[in-house]
Order: sequence, then C-alpha cells, then structure tokens
Amino acid sequence: MSLKKYFQDVKSELKRVTWPSFEEVNRAAGAVLGLFLIIGIYVAIVDWIMILLWKVFHLGPYKTISTGGTTPSTATSPATGGSGTATKAP
Repeated sequence: MSLKKYFQDVKSELKRVTWPSFEEVNRAAGAVLGLFLIIGIYVAIVDWIMILLWKVFHLGPYKTISTGGTTPSTATSPATGGSGTATKAP
C-alpha cells in the first residue's frame, strides 16, 4: 500500500466520523470534572481519618521516639579538616 493511498483512506474515514457537538463535549467535561472533585474529596477525607487513627494508636511514621534527654552528637566533616568521627558537643 502506498503512502498516498493510506492518507486518502484516512481522509475518507475521518469524513465518516460522527463528531460530538459542543454541548455534548461540555456535558462530558463537566461530568469528568465533577467526578474528579467528588473522588478527590473522598480520598482527602479517608486520608484525614487514617492519619487520625495512626496518631491515636501511635502507628507508622507519626510515632515520636523519645531520646531520653541526651544531647545529640555533632559530626565534623572531612571537608573542613575534621576526622569525620562523631564527637560530643561541649
């Protein structure tokens, strides 16, 4: 099949397509946006509830770990001439 014949066939097929009206496109776009908004609100509410449950039951990444009141160590960088080992802060 030649390239010219291919494009002639494509052109004839596109003439037979029933294109939607502007009103139909607007209605479909409104339905998609409305559904997107409803699902977004639903997911946000479920996420909020799950975060509350995680905080109440101290699960997952929201659990805080106590260090017991010790001061954290500071590390010196080899780039600044330090040894690269952790040392106690004065």
